[in-house]
Amino acid sequence: MYLRQTPEIQESLVAYVMEQGENQSTFFQILSGQMRYQLTIWGLGATILGNLVNVFLIFTRGVSAGFNLTFLIREVGLFAHADVIFLWLFQHLLVLLVMILNVYFSVRFAYSMIKLGMKKNYRGMKKQARIYINQLIVIFVLTVLTSLVTTAITPNMSEHLMPEDSQQEEIEEVEA
Repeated sequence: MYLRQTPEIQESLVAYVMEQGENQSTFFQILSGQMRYQLTIWGLGATILGNLVNVFLIFTRGVSAGFNLTFLIREVGLFAHADVIFLWLFQHLLVLLVMILNVYFSVRFAYSMIKLGMKKNYRGMKKQARIYINQLIVIFVLTVLTSLVTTAITPNMSEHLMPEDSQQEEIEEVEA
């Protein structure tokens, strides 16, 4: 089922986006949301069953991004705002790549710890733990960078998607 965006819905969406753009804590909201997701991946990555859940989380995030992209293309057109679609893709690909990297590091760490634990190689386990901590620091830095990119891109996307005053007047005239 497809819902067409009416001027009232568009005005409320624009008001919401502008309210979010004016909010100084937007970066911290984005960062906390992404960090919660990364910590969930990290926590689940310690077990084999958790790694299966991580694959499912990445899959659902990708499917969600695909549905959002389809809606964006359907609403604004593929070539009407190609720059907005490019920015959106860039933003979500960065986030997905960091998440996939986190899952890879978690799976690799869990596998190596199991393998080293079976051999009773405790020195190797300590080394793997240090490597994993360094990898988590890299993931944290990348998450902060993707949050900065998202914070920078969101106002640009909302500016392109908002109707200009002349277009808004034309919409109001058509309704009357």
